[in-house]
Amino acid sequence: MTGLYGNDPPAEHFQNYLAAIMRELNAEWQRAVVNGRDVILDYGFWTRSERDIARSAAQTLGAATQLYALNCPDAIARQRIRIRNTNLHGSLFIADATYDLLLQRFEPLQSDEPHLSVDSSAVSPPSS
Repeated sequence: MTGLYGNDPPAEHFQNYLAAIMRELNAEWQRAVVNGRDVILDYGFWTRSERDIARSAAQTLGAATQLYALNCPDAIARQRIRIRNTNLHGSLFIADATYDLLLQRFEPLQSDEPHLSVDSSAVSPPSS
């Protein structure tokens, strides 16, 4: 995303940019699976629909899936984002208001979505 559109793309264009990037990434990981490669998708998967679509695509290709839920208190997540924002290294800038908006869109994992929970609160963020 940042290589094509910068670290802080305009909000009014973000969804179109994201859709274009996701089409490319989805085609690429599916090609890798068809060629017998293991793939890790680190897209966030903030909605049930996103998770279901990826799971279905992987299963159609004969790939096993494993979902991980990274658990971290909101205060620590916000602190990590603020630290990352000081030295982006190819990451997107995420303002507090953007984080709040994304958090409102998050759909927690449901009981019928098998997953492994990982407490990531003790993991130290990279220094900026």
